[in-house]
Amino acid sequence: MKWGEDDIKFLRENYGKMPTREIASKLGAKVSDVNSKAWDLDLKTPNSVERWRKTRKKQKT
Repeated sequence: MKWGEDDIKFLRENYGKMPTREIASKLGAKVSDVNSKAWDLDLKTPNSVERWRKTRKKQKT
């Protein structure tokens, strides 16, 4: 996904406040794209690192 300024702003404002699937849906992105971008932006929620690792592991298999 190509991230625009508005997309990044939306992610920063909503990550950890609404489900990642909902964020992805509103942005027209994959959940993994949202998680990866949140990681790049150092956005964290409780257990977000573990969820991200599980998502990445599933993608590799």
